[in-house]
Amino acid sequence: MKKIIITLFVLAFCFSSVFGQKVRYIHQIFDSITISQVAYGQNATVLPVPVTGHALKVPLLAEIYAPKGDTVTKRPLIIYAHTGNFLPFPLNGSASGATYLPAGSPYAAIAALGMGFPKDSALVEMCTRLAKMGYVVAAIDNRTGWNPLADNQPERVNTLINAAYRGVQDFRTAIRYFKYTVLAAGNPYRLDTSKIVGWGQGTGGYITMAAATMDSYLDIVFKSSNKFIGNNGLPFVIEQVHGNIYGTSVGVNPLNGDTLCYPNFPGINSDFQLCVNLGGALADSQWIDATDIPMIGFHEPRDFFAPYKEGTVQVPIGGGATLPVVTVQGSYLVAYKVNQFGLNKAMKDLKLNDPITQVANKKNDGLEGLYPLNGNALQPLDSDPWTWWDTTYMSAVEKQSGRLNNTNGLFQNPDMSAAKARRYIDTIIGYFAPRAFAVLKLGTFTATPDLLKESQVGLKIMPNPVTTHTTIQTNIENKMKSITLFDINGKALGTSKMNTNQYVLQRNNLPAGIYYLQIGFDKGVVTKSIVVQ
Repeated sequence: MKKIIITLFVLAFCFSSVFGQKVRYIHQIFDSITISQVAYGQNATVLPVPVTGHALKVPLLAEIYAPKGDTVTKRPLIIYAHTGNFLPFPLNGSASGATYLPAGSPYAAIAALGMGFPKDSALVEMCTRLAKMGYVVAAIDNRTGWNPLADNQPERVNTLINAAYRGVQDFRTAIRYFKYTVLAAGNPYRLDTSKIVGWGQGTGGYITMAAATMDSYLDIVFKSSNKFIGNNGLPFVIEQVHGNIYGTSVGVNPLNGDTLCYPNFPGINSDFQLCVNLGGALADSQWIDATDIPMIGFHEPRDFFAPYKEGTVQVPIGGGATLPVVTVQGSYLVAYKVNQFGLNKAMKDLKLNDPITQVANKKNDGLEGLYPLNGNALQPLDSDPWTWWDTTYMSAVEKQSGRLNNTNGLFQNPDMSAAKARRYIDTIIGYFAPRAFAVLKLGTFTATPDLLKESQVGLKIMPNPVTTHTTIQTNIENKMKSITLFDINGKALGTSKMNTNQYVLQRNNLPAGIYYLQIGFDKGVVTKSIVVQ
């Protein structure tokens, strides 16, 4: 019997080679992309400005990735918030958070503040892939600046919370900018602004999750613990001083008269439909309620700097030393509450059973939308294995700035490489794609192949575990049409097409580990794990 579910048929993203089709927003269907640049707003930075010492109004920049040659007139938008510890690069002492400005850029003045267009390798890779799938992706820069080295924790908490608050304002400003272009500028990016994804990587994950759950200023005051209240009894964030949570009201520092928030596109809502967090955390999970949006989280459970469950944010200061800042809730507890409120129902209703989902479900305690991504087991601080960088460039930056950007990066991720990072990005995109397809309603309904049981086709795989080869057999009336091999992260390693009841799978140079076989039949598919010794 056929099942009726969303077009990405249950496993479509893994079976493009098996069934000979590629689906927009599930697969990369474009060969190349276009990149354009824009200032999506302007607001006040608190970073020290030479000479004046006052807050300075600066442009907020975004680099827009889009599929080249696309003819679709209404496309979903992903707004991608980058990582970088809420500090400008290279001041952040990190191998991430880098930005650039082209020669002759009209925004050259802000280069001294570390502002520009985001250019981290992992960000560029993911934005490019997503654009090739048919999305429009805006990689935004946001205002930074806090005092991680303050000699007292309340000051570190105060400045970090305000940095994150400005990040939320900027993210929501970006949403309104793109909605404004649809309403008043002829929709130049050809967007469907009822289908917006907020994607945050690292520090950006704090921004997107806060934006997805912080419904009003009262959440800060009444739904949070006293970590948001200073020793003077006043909240660290005050609307009259810092502007409202959307960045649509003026905020003025009463001590020196500096404007700290300039409204951008007031009157346009800041709503988005799906939140993605890659290694970030939420300031307070009490903000989550039944009115919030679906959320997808990727997290290394051992993450020392941004806790997977609950813990204190640790700021690396070099040489393995850290400073504690504030207690937050990580992806696990966020996913727990999101599932408790049924916010991920559209994802759960897909009943996905592909290799990527199977791996996630073995580690996530049944929390839909949560993928615990394990880094190198031999590297206890490998908390963002999806990142990499040019060590020659980063070493030169380190030498020039006196910061330990390359050293600190390698301390956390010593075996980083483009190949390693891309394996993780394969999994991230593979897990995201069908879930976003469902949440954003990117397709119509159609008949889909059944998920078959082993007993229905008489499947036998012998031997398993595998040393040199294994034989795959089925009943005479159930001939195999194709076999696709996936690694434990869900990456397709190869496909063989056939029309037989028996197939010998050779190990060849396959490393030891757990793998998945996806076996295609006329009436559906079967998934089976094998162990290679």
